[in-house]
Amino acid sequence: MSQNRLTSKRWISSIALGGLLLSALAVGPASATTTIAETGMVSVTEPVSDADLIAPDAEPGLATSEEALDAPFVDEEGNLVPVDDEPEMNARAVVCTPVSGADNPHISTTSKPKIAVQGHGWWKKGNCSSATAHVTSCLYEYYTNNKGSGYWERKNCSKKTKLNPGGGSGNRVTSHNDCNDTKRVSWRNHVDVDADGQIDTTEVMRRQADVNCRVL
Repeated sequence: MSQNRLTSKRWISSIALGGLLLSALAVGPASATTTIAETGMVSVTEPVSDADLIAPDAEPGLATSEEALDAPFVDEEGNLVPVDDEPEMNARAVVCTPVSGADNPHISTTSKPKIAVQGHGWWKKGNCSSATAHVTSCLYEYYTNNKGSGYWERKNCSKKTKLNPGGGSGNRVTSHNDCNDTKRVSWRNHVDVDADGQIDTTEVMRRQADVNCRVL
């Protein structure tokens, strides 16, 4: 789990004051248990994120199990990320389908002396007539508790950038993250394309590879 994750998802505090127990509850996307405070003391539960519920004590690792194929995706704070696996059609609008381009996550050759993982994204027109599109690439690292449970955690996204179609070094975006060490773990590169001036389908191109780069 990322060290900088904001974990204030759900908390319960119990305050004993003058013999009366006052409780405050704030609700978020995950649940947690609480310990009742002793008289005159305040007790706050340990926050729980979606990722903690999916795979407690998970660490970056290799996506070798079948569970990894359908493992959920979480953002930098451990919240579940919606996934569009099927193109969304709007019968009342003109819909086109651009082609999302993505390469496998790999070690950057331009980050020396640092070691970094990166992925690229681009697009082709498909049946769209748009001259440009806005493209985003995001890197996800696989976390596993080695008990059959895991998730993909987002580490970095490129800026959503206006690009001409076709790809190449001048027409692509780059997602990039420095490595903490060279332990081999699994990564995914997700590329999303939004054709300018048209309503397009919502599928995301995904590429997966094992890379000698671990981000803690």
